[in-house]
Amino acid sequence: MADKREDRAPDEWDVQARNLIKGVMATRGFRFKTLAARLEELGYPISEKALGLRVNRGSFNLGYALLLLRAMGETELSIKHVELGANWEKTSKAMGYRGRDVVVDDAEE
Repeated sequence: MADKREDRAPDEWDVQARNLIKGVMATRGFRFKTLAARLEELGYPISEKALGLRVNRGSFNLGYALLLLRAMGETELSIKHVELGANWEKTSKAMGYRGRDVVVDDAEE
């Protein structure tokens, strides 16, 4: 039986989940390649392509979002900045990131 979730357009909360993860990725300087490597180190192997598809789709559960955030070094989470219609740039600014908190260089990989 096919998963009905795959057949539907993302709702506003899926968009917020995607924006949250992409906002942290952008402000901390992560790319999918680097994040996939961090996930593998934690025992959750996934290809760069599969990770990109999953994050861009935005339809993942809270547990997976927490795993992604932890893999990027996040130690605190607040959802006070999450609002319908916000984009990842607005989300990351609302979280207080300046874009220089952590820089991860993919050039070495």
